[in-house]
Amino acid sequence: MYAVDLLFARRYDDAVAEACKALSMQPGAPVAMTALYHALMEKRMYDEALTLDKARYGGDQEPT
Repeated sequence: MYAVDLLFARRYDDAVAEACKALSMQPGAPVAMTALYHALMEKRMYDEALTLDKARYGGDQEPT
């Protein structure tokens, strides 16, 4: 949640760092993943955000 607080404070570099730290302790943590994604988007790091999206949703299949 600290990464989310940093995100709202517009401290995007710190939010990325804290989200990555949280993800190193608990891979796939939804709050940390979301904070990381939004911080990357705010920093206009679109390629990194796209890579994160592909990692999160790449295995999802459309219903047939």
